Amino acid sequence: MLRPLLLLLTAIACSAPQPTAPPILLTEAGPVLATDGGPGPIAKRPDVYRPLDIGASSRAGTPNLPRAQHDAGYQLVELPDPASTDPCGHVCRGRPCARTCRESCRLELPRVVVAQRERFIDCVAQNSCSIDDCVPEAVPVDPACETLCANRHLEACGLPELAAAGHRCPQNCTSYMASMYPAARQAFLQCGIEQCVSSEAPCAGTGYCERGERCGEGRCVPEKQCPIIDFVGPEPSAECLDVARYRQRCHDPRTESLYRDAWDCESWRPNRDNLDWAGGNLYISCLAQTEACDGFGPYWQCLGEAMVAQGRRRLVDEVCTHIQGCDSGKGWTCNYVMAGASRWAGERVVWKLDRCSAAAGRDCQALEACVDGLWAVEGPGDACATGCGRCGQVNDTCINLCLYHRNSMTRQQARRYEHCLRASPRCEHNVAETCIREVLGAEMAVCDQLMESIGECAEWETYTQNIPWPGWCAIGGVRTGLLDREGLEACVDMTNCRVNPWQACAR
Repeated sequence: MLRPLLLLLTAIACSAPQPTAPPILLTEAGPVLATDGGPGPIAKRPDVYRPLDIGASSRAGTPNLPRAQHDAGYQLVELPDPASTDPCGHVCRGRPCARTCRESCRLELPRVVVAQRERFIDCVAQNSCSIDDCVPEAVPVDPACETLCANRHLEACGLPELAAAGHRCPQNCTSYMASMYPAARQAFLQCGIEQCVSSEAPCAGTGYCERGERCGEGRCVPEKQCPIIDFVGPEPSAECLDVARYRQRCHDPRTESLYRDAWDCESWRPNRDNLDWAGGNLYISCLAQTEACDGFGPYWQCLGEAMVAQGRRRLVDEVCTHIQGCDSGKGWTCNYVMAGASRWAGERVVWKLDRCSAAAGRDCQALEACVDGLWAVEGPGDACATGCGRCGQVNDTCINLCLYHRNSMTRQQARRYEHCLRASPRCEHNVAETCIREVLGAEMAVCDQLMESIGECAEWETYTQNIPWPGWCAIGGVRTGLLDREGLEACVDMTNCRVNPWQACAR
């Protein structure tokens, strides 16, 4: 069960929009992409023809990322602050009806004012099988939740927990919103009330429905997804929320929620070790300011401007032009990897793609293999394969973690990482994670603290067994500068241990 989740997380984090390929033009200098960024709002650097070995340089400063603001016009009910521990999990443990007690208590606690929580928990301890009488009379219910709960398509909208709540849906909805920041609450209500709607036209026999709908049990139901997990957790940056608005507006209808798109955007940021050359932040800034809808043209335009600004446009064209000409759909991957528009694309994988494409020449099959092999084992002597194999961990859990981390590193970091793998480190439960600690000690310390906070939630204390969650955490927002120790601890508190704290917080 955990392995599919792990693969899903890596697939989502590595995703990027897939625009259609632009034409290739012939000039006096040879073939170039027709969508050259050219002069733009971003200052240029001189062209850099080969990737720099930047590992010895100091880290560039993490960019200032103002947090998201969103107002859909809903008057939000003021809700109490989250609890800093898991009182419900601890008070229900070992008592009759422990699971029901824990779930019911966690649903009600966020709406109970702080001054009354101790009395509420004492009552739960005495009435673990039915806590209804423990809930104070004056607990808030958001009127907008009543409107949302009137939506007959909550299940189709990705909200099964509210669909199953029956008459308690408004109370449960309010409780879940206590785990969201105000901007996310606004977006959640907007998604469930305004966007996840359909004509409810009959479609039995024909299967025909309008755009943005699908046929479900004979009636047209909405395709829009508004799962609670999209909106719970830390705040995305204002820039990425602007990018998400652009995607929602220009690629309508989108099944994904506004916040799902915002978190996809955050995965396009380079990690801080590669800021000296990677253009991901500039790419996002450009998209955030884009207004005109023009298919996927703006994605190419902004990527081109980011390459020019970082002095890498000619290098990227040199590496990717022939891959682009193969018309295999892999040209976009080549461009965004070489431009550094992904947290997974560090200097090491750029160097790998550069060397591979140079050796492949104009052989389309070989060029496509270069792209397909970016996140694959590099032959029998690969340090990831040998390191994991020496410890008897020849599995996706170890090897995938190793490959993804190595590719996200600078070349110098990757050399240190491979040296650790070959130097017979302690195998422990995952050798790939053991060696990550040798290279990314600061990030791993933050991620260890995150897992410790998650472990304070009852029934989550053994969550890290068999899966190297801190290692995966260290390749996320902690590495790009979006998340820090304080933000992650606050995030776990906000989940109230009711929403999966790993999925919500380790963005």
